[in-house]
Amino acid sequence: MEPLPPVCLTSPDLFTLPQALTRFTEAYGGDMGNTRLAADTMTVLPVLIVFVIAQRQFVEGLPNRVFE
Repeated sequence: MEPLPPVCLTSPDLFTLPQALTRFTEAYGGDMGNTRLAADTMTVLPVLIVFVIAQRQFVEGLPNRVFE
């Protein structure tokens, strides 16, 4: 069975992180700017850490792929 597109997901267990963050702010309402910003930062942080660690491999691999 193939995964459903994000538009059709109804179970919170299957949500992507951006969808879950949107539901979190909608569920509790009010001004949650600081909480949302903190949650967004926590979402981006692992990807940023992986990029910083593997930055040399990313940069060296780009010209090899472009000029093949």
